[in-house]
Amino acid sequence: IREPYTNYQPEDGVEELRYLLSESESYWFIASDEDGKYWVLEGTGSSIVNALSETRYFEYYITNKDITWLICENHHGVMVLKGTIEFEHKNS
Repeated sequence: IREPYTNYQPEDGVEELRYLLSESESYWFIASDEDGKYWVLEGTGSSIVNALSETRYFEYYITNKDITWLICENHHGVMVLKGTIEFEHKNS
């Protein structure tokens, strides 16, 4: 994944994802734990946001199916965006 790269600490990472992801588009969701284990799941923007609103404070990654961009939020609430993310919010 190429540039650009940015990181910031939003007030609420889940709310930030509501802006970044389309509710109906399908994404790869990668969750990690402190022991270095990773789980890769496929889900819509809506299902990922709903799951994260129930379970917080672990590192996760979200990427589109083409793997041209990556979103990461670490357990400190810092959001990292890598690649050119076309803000996919199409839920007007």
